[in-house]
Amino acid sequence: MSAIHIDNRLVHYEVVGRRGAPVIFLHSWLGSWRYWLPTMEHASERYRTFALDFWGFGESDR
Repeated sequence: MSAIHIDNRLVHYEVVGRRGAPVIFLHSWLGSWRYWLPTMEHASERYRTFALDFWGFGESDR
């Protein structure tokens, strides 16, 4: 689990892949970063992939 604090609130994100251009995945309403995991794993062969949980979703603060 990776996280950063913005305005004293935790924002959770995950990173898959070690090199390549960055690709950022954003979930839709009522989602979380987990929806992107299969796609991130596939794309990580060529890219460094990031997915975050918006505030109030997944593992981020409400």
